[in-house]
Amino acid sequence: MAMVVINLAYILGVIWLIWNVRQLPKLEGDSAQQPFISILIPLRNEEARVEVLICSLKQLDYPSLEVLLYNDDSADNTLGKLR
Repeated sequence: MAMVVINLAYILGVIWLIWNVRQLPKLEGDSAQQPFISILIPLRNEEARVEVLICSLKQLDYPSLEVLLYNDDSADNTLGKLR
């Protein structure tokens, strides 16, 4: 008898789950549209690595992306390499 009750509860739970999923609102619009993303990269005394970083960033192919490189008061030639 207990097994029948457990199975019945399981079946009712599955039916309830399916019904709830069908009631969820559908998303509108283009599902392929990706969100706009901004990345801020602070650079302090990174003269030796900034060129490699820029080359890596140029290989990114995300369509809605902006990358902001911030010279954080470097004592070396980081700003010169950024320019």
